[in-house]
Amino acid sequence: MVDQLIAEIERGLKEAGIRGVPQYIQRLRNNSGELKVFHDMIMEAWAALLLRGHNFAVEMRERPDLRIDCPNGGVYAEVTHFRRKDQDKIDDERTRAPGDMLVHVGNTVPSEGVESWCQVVQVAERKAKQYPDDASTVLVIASSSDFCVGEGDVLTAAAKIEEIVRDDPSSKLCRLGGLLLIDLPQERFDTAAGVWKNVYFFPLRTATQEPPSCLRKAFCAIQTDQELRSLAVRWSRAAKLT
Repeated sequence: MVDQLIAEIERGLKEAGIRGVPQYIQRLRNNSGELKVFHDMIMEAWAALLLRGHNFAVEMRERPDLRIDCPNGGVYAEVTHFRRKDQDKIDDERTRAPGDMLVHVGNTVPSEGVESWCQVVQVAERKAKQYPDDASTVLVIASSSDFCVGEGDVLTAAAKIEEIVRDDPSSKLCRLGGLLLIDLPQERFDTAAGVWKNVYFFPLRTATQEPPSCLRKAFCAIQTDQELRSLAVRWSRAAKLT
């Protein structure tokens, strides 16, 4: 099963014209025995396919995870994956329960002791050592959480990161140019653009190296289609069976 899954991922990346595939596949094989790491690494490949499908040139790397280029410049990207949480299961049951009462969802404090937006900030801080000094880096957040890591949480995290850097300009978070959320379970209708969206880019105004304007505009226009979302689900399920 694991060999078939890795072969499918390798084929998909190569057919898309993504660079650095052999090295990435070797790292994937090396981590195939660690389910959580393996699952998260698969999301790196999925994010690369999403970006390549929107005409970015993409290279798989080790640190940072990706290099993303457009004709007028590029950025590095670290990819992180928030898996479906226990709180999602609790909230799902609560929203399905009969009754007319409004239900508060997405509160991870009772189950994890910290709010979900704070978890995003913690990940950004933990990965800060991967951000190059001389180039812009974007944190790509792939969320499989139904209720706990969404647009509002990442928006709050972006505001907190800016606050941290304003209070301490020497913070390594100043190297971070933005947060790119891929909200896999959720879509909302963007009335301004007239489209359904589940990808959101939050630029950070405190970045010492901002992403090129061509990338900022292109990030804001990214959409996922049903086929690509289904691929993420299928790869995730297959990873859990390895």
